[in-house]
Amino acid sequence: MTQDLLFEPVVIGGCRSRNRIAALPVFTGYARPDGGVTPLLREHYWRLASSGAGLVVVANVAVAADGRTSPRTLRIDHDRFIPELAGLAATIQRRGALACIQLNHAGRFARTERPLLPAPFDAAHLDHDVAALKAFMHTFPFAERFGLTARFMQMHSKWHRGMTPEDCQRVVGDFTQAARRAVAAGFDMLELHGATGYLLAQFLSAFTNRPPGPWSGDFDTRAAFVYDVVRAVKAAVPPGFPIGYRLLVREWVPDGIDLDEATALAGALEKMGLAYFSASAGTYNSMFNPATLRVTRRPAYLRADTRTLRGRVGTPLILGGRIFRPSIAREVLAEDGIDMIGLGRPLLTDPGWVEKARTGKRVYVCVDCRHCLKRVIREKGLACARWPAIEIERVDLECALHVRLNACFFFTSLQSLEIGSDAWPVKLSGRETLKIRLVYIAPPEPAIEAFRTAADWHWRRFRQDWQTAGQRDDLLERVSTLTSRAYDDLLAEARQDGFGMIVLADGPHVPSGEVLASKWREGIFISQTCLGRANKIFSAVDLSPSTHVLLRFLAHAFLGRPGCCFRFVHVLDGSAQAARKRWEKMLPLSGWDADTPLELMPPGPEGVAGTLQREAAGWDVIVVGRRGMSRIKSLLLGSVSRRILRAVSDATVVIVS
Repeated sequence: MTQDLLFEPVVIGGCRSRNRIAALPVFTGYARPDGGVTPLLREHYWRLASSGAGLVVVANVAVAADGRTSPRTLRIDHDRFIPELAGLAATIQRRGALACIQLNHAGRFARTERPLLPAPFDAAHLDHDVAALKAFMHTFPFAERFGLTARFMQMHSKWHRGMTPEDCQRVVGDFTQAARRAVAAGFDMLELHGATGYLLAQFLSAFTNRPPGPWSGDFDTRAAFVYDVVRAVKAAVPPGFPIGYRLLVREWVPDGIDLDEATALAGALEKMGLAYFSASAGTYNSMFNPATLRVTRRPAYLRADTRTLRGRVGTPLILGGRIFRPSIAREVLAEDGIDMIGLGRPLLTDPGWVEKARTGKRVYVCVDCRHCLKRVIREKGLACARWPAIEIERVDLECALHVRLNACFFFTSLQSLEIGSDAWPVKLSGRETLKIRLVYIAPPEPAIEAFRTAADWHWRRFRQDWQTAGQRDDLLERVSTLTSRAYDDLLAEARQDGFGMIVLADGPHVPSGEVLASKWREGIFISQTCLGRANKIFSAVDLSPSTHVLLRFLAHAFLGRPGCCFRFVHVLDGSAQAARKRWEKMLPLSGWDADTPLELMPPGPEGVAGTLQREAAGWDVIVVGRRGMSRIKSLLLGSVSRRILRAVSDATVVIVS
């Protein structure tokens, strides 16, 4: 019986893969806002390795803070990321797969105030850019186009300055240090991301690297930065450590990278000793164009170009590009001299693809709806339209919590420091790595000196509790400011830095509480008005999507803590049967036992807010969800959370969006 080529072991860069199937790098958006590994991300790569793939590539790991494609991009720009990345590599390896990490700098597509790019943007290809933007926008619902257009225009407005020699030297160093950390984390190999229109591809392409930029010109001039990065990375890793390259074979833009330039680059990099090339095509400037889509929707659309590449280099090649059926994979391996088949979206659509290929069962095929790509562009977590609805809800929930559990405390008076001295959220931080910022807003004279003295004492105690809990010092920070500084600025900084929870420790009916709550509509707002009591938790649930986040927050903060008791109440606005069915569906997804009780009650004559206020009397913590209504609708219909915040004076109020 002949050996099935798909399941024949293969050696790549001196590492033996159990078969010829690679799980290609697909960006997830599952990382923490600080760039760390989350349980959801670890589970994702565990699933890929468990699928049976021989090589798993961890996607799009930023070598610098200004090289992130998204606020939820994995990072490797500091040694503090090594332990978590080591755990991720071990997770993959324990399932029998080789662990590879893809290093990237997003260049002009980075989410940063000052993006790096080889040359300033010019209007030479304005017609193409406008057509590409139009095609991109038409793939999204009409209601979302305005926000996406504004985001694109804001990004575009920053493309006015090319990189300096110092910038280039620094980024080469970033790749070098990232490679060192990848080795320290225990990955079997690394891959440099030279595709999708990110920084390495931006240097090589005459579409983005244009005169009079100092790095523009002929092919060798444009490729020089890529060569510098490769040489530096090779020098940073042990001899023989495998380095692959994600190779852009066609850019599909005017003056862009074509097959001739791609093969020339591959030939030069082969002489530098790279371990493999993984073929890719298209960038954000072309992948949504109708002409591009007609090509990329064909089965194995990169096959002919990779066959040409095979004729010019002997380095192992990985072929992706809609290899959606095992029969296509076997044909390519048998006829084209390709070393490995790359599966990206096919493994998302059907995690059982590899086993079904082994047993001859029918696979579920990716229909190229681009739901997964559009989700990450919207900065939602990766999900496939063919997944069960409950699994997509789970991804949404987990990604929402990544941000919302980073807490920013505001202290505005001596009373607030006394109330905040209990600092119960410190206790929840031991469950999972969080980031906490303490903002001390000094009152006017004559109270300012007394406040500063008390704030210093409070900071020392808080930091001691934090260290006793075993938390990292770099995840706790202090900000001291004056009352003259606007809350808008402080909240904007909190958003920018990845905080999703605002905690105001102050006395009852403080005007700043309602002000902050009204301005902080995308996360969790906590008004802590009493000292020490946090055992009796009353939760008003409306069974909207915010209830998912509410339940997960409560599980994270309180579930399993000695002495805690919970009461969940839903004021009916429909049938009781539908409410119970929805509740039963939410519980396992949110980490609660299936028999967790929910009290259903009709609204009293005082309305929903009055009913909940009455029922919550005597409880230590009152938790309510915020539906996310517009400000106008909230004014017209009334805000339950605002009314409760105004009325309650002897309990901590938590508002979850």
